[in-house]
Amino acid sequence: MSTKKNLLFSWLFILVMLTACGSPKTPPTSEPSTTSPVVETQPVQDEITPTDTTVTTAMPTAVLTSTAITSTAVLTLTITGKIDAPKTWTFNEIQAMPQTKAATKNAKGKVENYSGISIVDFLKQVTLDPDAKSIGFVNASGKRISYRLGFIQSCQTCLLVYQNKKGLLLVITGIANPLTIDEIVKLQIY
Repeated sequence: MSTKKNLLFSWLFILVMLTACGSPKTPPTSEPSTTSPVVETQPVQDEITPTDTTVTTAMPTAVLTSTAITSTAVLTLTITGKIDAPKTWTFNEIQAMPQTKAATKNAKGKVENYSGISIVDFLKQVTLDPDAKSIGFVNASGKRISYRLGFIQSCQTCLLVYQNKKGLLLVITGIANPLTIDEIVKLQIY
């Protein structure tokens, strides 16, 4: 009897979880998806400091753009949100941008040196909405880390660094223990 109860509770749990997640999405086609795999966060408050960040993850049914960067031919970076128009850069366009060097301490206190593209250089190529408050860095699996837009705009050495087979890595300088993320495919302005 105990086994039947456990089985019943297991099925009930699975049913509740599936209901909470919504209906499954259609498998991706060969064309890129226009739906975002990101779960939106709460509106950003004006009193947020540069060290405040938000981390969100996609729902299990989200359509993913890729799970790993296996070829530079498919690597692109798109900026969307509160801007004049979305913009996408190819790997070759990203590689042609000016490189900036930066050093930052990792979680163990060791200094690591990086060379990459300043996030400010990407932001200069679009017109930001005056009401924009935050920038989200979204990776290929839908995880997002957000920083206050004003902080990122003032950080010339906050970089996107290309790492072989891990895509673009976010490197934040100027604050203690910054959150970071790799396989970045999208910048969201909100």
